Formats: sequence, structure tokens, C-alpha cells
Amino acid sequence: AHEVLIFDVSDLSQSPAALNPSGAQYFPSSPTKNLVQSIAYSPDNAHLAVAMSNRKVYIYATTDYSAPAATLEPSTANGQYVRKLSFSPDSAELAAANVNGGVYLYRTADYTATPHVLAAPAGSSGQAKAVSYAADGSRLAVSVGGKLYVYDRSDLSQAPALAFDTSNQIEALAWMP
Repeated sequence: AHEVLIFDVSDLSQSPAALNPSGAQYFPSSPTKNLVQSIAYSPDNAHLAVAMSNRKVYIYATTDYSAPAATLEPSTANGQYVRKLSFSPDSAELAAANVNGGVYLYRTADYTATPHVLAAPAGSSGQAKAVSYAADGSRLAVSVGGKLYVYDRSDLSQAPALAFDTSNQIEALAWMP
């Protein structure tokens, strides 16, 4: 089964809520190819975002898991899917890191609005495998291949700073609070 299970850890005697974000609509070639890539809860607990390998991100209101409140398709133009999701600390923005190295920034007040797109930084190659906001929301870190880039969120038109370069893939990011 390709589903997301949501447990209420305050009462484990209850059965978990089960989500099937794709509505059983899998890639034509095989049902095993539509896999969950990333999950993120908004810090205000209003939204759950689920990225699937069918190139879609499903947004659920945490008050109603029966159907997605919004469906995002940040990567259909280039045929790529989202690897990682991260909400900003104020829950106002959702970052979706794409395997083409780009990052789509959605305003959570209106998921239907066109996202701000951070293209893969010049000189980078590989997939955007991780994305994370600083605890104060001032910076956004993105790993592309073996490079770690840090964007200043007050001016996203500026090129990101290259913070680290390694021959290894950076698969996960976290900021120290």
C-alpha cells in the first residue's frame, strides 16, 4: 500500500488515519513507482504536505485528512519530482526541493499562486536533496549534489552563498536552534 499513516501518540489505542495522497493513481508502468518522497507539517500545525514521485505535492488541512486541500505540481514542466519539503518557521512558506536542483517557494496563504522559483545555482549539478529553513526564518539552506548553498531570504534575487563543497551527497539538513 502507498499510504501515509498518521498516529495520535497521545492515544495509541486509536487506529491511525490513513492517507492515499495519489488516490491510487500511480505511474502507468508500475504501482511501486509512486512513492512518498517527503512529508512536512507546518509549524502552526495547520497543514501537512506530502511529496510523491508522481510529481505532485498534496496539501492537507490537519483538521480534515479526507482529501487534499490543494495539489501542487511544481515540477511537471521538466518531468522531475520533489525530493524534500520544508515549511518556514512562521508557516507562511513551503519550500519544495526538486531533483533538477531547483526549489519552489509557495506562499501557504494561497497555494494556487505561482511559486517563486530558485533555479539551481550556477556551477551546481545534481539533485536538490535537502532543504531547510533557519530557526529564525532568515536563511534557507539547499543541498545540490555535494554542495550546500545558503540563501538570504530577505533578498532571494541574490545568488546564494556556497557554504560547503564536498564530493559526497548531502542528503539531510538541520539548523541548530
